[in-house]
Amino acid sequence: MTTNTDINTLVHELKAETTRNMSHVMRVPNAEMLALCDALEAAQQRIAELEAREKRTLKVCEGNMELWDRLITELENRKPVAPESWKLVPIVPTDEMMCAARRADDVHHDTIYEAMIAAAPALENE
Repeated sequence: MTTNTDINTLVHELKAETTRNMSHVMRVPNAEMLALCDALEAAQQRIAELEAREKRTLKVCEGNMELWDRLITELENRKPVAPESWKLVPIVPTDEMMCAARRADDVHHDTIYEAMIAAAPALENE
């Protein structure tokens, strides 16, 4: 596998040969050979820039992955918390909640609702 260092060395050698007017050996005019060397050097520089950008991008991505992992762990370990004056209740009323509704002294909906909420099971952190 050819490395960037190998390519750089080759470019410099080609330029040196070209400037010594050895183009007749390669049968390529000096101007064309110098243009090819310049293009090769520019390509080499672009490759180095892209490799450097890739390394920076990977470093950022790795850092982001650590943050995502921490966030997911934090969210998985959280317990639901109800705002003040609220209470989390089951979607389907428990038997205790239904019994409290039937035993409510008043037939108004707010009284029944209050009785059911009072009978709802509490969360561990409440």
